[in-house]
Amino acid sequence: MQITASALSDMYPVSRALEYARDFRHAHRQMSLRKKFLDQRPSKLYGTFFGTLFAPEKTILFTPQTPSPGYVIYKLCALAGYKIIHDPCRRYDLAFKFHDSTVTSPEFRACIPEEMPVINGSSLDISKQQVGKTLEKVFGYSLLIDPLTYRRTALMKSNGNSTHDGHIVECPLSSARDLSRGTICEKMIDNSTPDGYYLDYRAPVFGKTIPLVYMKYRKPEDRFTTPSRSRTVTPRSVFSSEEIRRIIVFAREMGIDYGELDILRDNADGRLYIVDANNTPFGPHHGFTLKQQQAVLPILARNLKTLVTSFLSKNAAAD
Repeated sequence: MQITASALSDMYPVSRALEYARDFRHAHRQMSLRKKFLDQRPSKLYGTFFGTLFAPEKTILFTPQTPSPGYVIYKLCALAGYKIIHDPCRRYDLAFKFHDSTVTSPEFRACIPEEMPVINGSSLDISKQQVGKTLEKVFGYSLLIDPLTYRRTALMKSNGNSTHDGHIVECPLSSARDLSRGTICEKMIDNSTPDGYYLDYRAPVFGKTIPLVYMKYRKPEDRFTTPSRSRTVTPRSVFSSEEIRRIIVFAREMGIDYGELDILRDNADGRLYIVDANNTPFGPHHGFTLKQQQAVLPILARNLKTLVTSFLSKNAAAD
């Protein structure tokens, strides 16, 4: 029996063929990541490669965007054996809102069943303005300042996410015209260290858990850009129990089920200030060696599995 091109096209539409090609590409990339970060033997690698293609641990729909290998969540899905898809018409176990943007429209949920809980589904605004408002609500003190009345050095930066354009200004500003459009002003935090660096904390959040904390050291000339070196510590070695509780509450108020928070401790008052919230973190970040990544990523992958299990329980309850 001869199969015509038309019949073959009906049996295997182009859209389906493209999806299979994407599946293969993702599975191949994930195999490479497992080799890099888990140092698996070839037999294990190929077993997980075909497993991800045909019998994945879980299938996760990412919408409205799909992460690329540079994002942390892509690496964690690779290590966890999760299949990544973008087409909501296919079968999937769980939905994950992924949008590398400061603000997301609630319309992203249009393709997802209304009763289904979505990871980061409530994280729609991660602007600096929203971060400042949430910090004041949860911690009881403010980071944002009025540059027309404040009488100290301040930090001016974009309200958007991941711009790394902070610069120091002297307040008060003479007029509102001195405040660039789309920027905000914050209290200047003294996070300097005795050896001349500036220390930032970055806390990965998985639901109600902070599995570890990155300590990022920056040279004075790179204070608002990339760190020169980094290391990881336990949350309790740098934060009090009450601070950890408030950080988790902050993430919940921001709608962040999974993400990373940038935190500074002010030498002047000893308080923590959450200065940035990221629900699509890239990395691990600059200053992190391959050996450090091999130690950290499996820990984060286990926490992703726990988060996914908790959301699947919510889905089951919704059904």
